[in-house]
Amino acid sequence: MKGGIERLNAVMGLDDHLDKQFVLTETISEKTKEYGEEVPCDQIWVDMPSPPNFKEAIKCPIRSIGEKKGYISLRDVFPVDDWVRAFTENKWKGYIFTRPEYREVVYEASKDVLKEVFGIEVNEFSRLLCKMEEPKPEEL
Repeated sequence: MKGGIERLNAVMGLDDHLDKQFVLTETISEKTKEYGEEVPCDQIWVDMPSPPNFKEAIKCPIRSIGEKKGYISLRDVFPVDDWVRAFTENKWKGYIFTRPEYREVVYEASKDVLKEVFGIEVNEFSRLLCKMEEPKPEEL
């Protein structure tokens, strides 16, 4: 099984592959049948944005009178690489949208698919991010 960051990278890589996003949407649609309600593919939308990329910014010269070259790079002033990695691992978010009437079943199906396909487990905090009601204690 891949490590956590590799699994996250696999999901984030969907942004560059619309065909894979479509397969994910189809898989979620199929999974909704197991919950007793078939949600059509065209009612599920996936948005898995690429992480920030600062490759050009890292090389950005900053004027510095005291340097031989007359400049230093942004990396010398601010650890851009570390910031991007920390942001990606801790703040990145992907989204799966649907119509309000399908929200619960798509949520449950999406959790299953993310776990089965990518090895990513979604916790109950995701319900709050989806602006869904918290489950009742007997549902946990």
